[in-house]
Amino acid sequence: NPDARLVIVASNGGMRAQAIEVAKMLNERKITTRIFGRCASACALLWASTERREMTEASSLGLHKSHLAGLLPQAIEKRIARANDNEDAAALRAPGFPTRLISARDATSADEVTWFSASELKRDGVQFTLLESRPNGPASGR
Repeated sequence: NPDARLVIVASNGGMRAQAIEVAKMLNERKITTRIFGRCASACALLWASTERREMTEASSLGLHKSHLAGLLPQAIEKRIARANDNEDAAALRAPGFPTRLISARDATSADEVTWFSASELKRDGVQFTLLESRPNGPASGR
């Protein structure tokens, strides 16, 4: 939609390469990405890679190390996973994720998720607009 100005995301993950491409498109079109609920893995990478980020105060963001499908030789998959993890860490540093949160991500296997609340991310210096969660109405910014 050419008139879109906001995308609301809530997902347990997906494909990291596609998430990065979607983030580029959202940035080109100056579209805000808002987490409403839980957003993990590729969803979190998409959100961190966008320039206009929002979270509702009741939302949470989940991180973990990269995961590959197990279709390639193990040595090649390890090399690709390491490159993906380095690229993901750089994407997280851009909006201000501190070393502590990136280290927690690095310590979380691909089978698990470490969750961070919106207030924890804000307190730790991640740059985004924190929105109040309203039960029956739109979110409002602070």
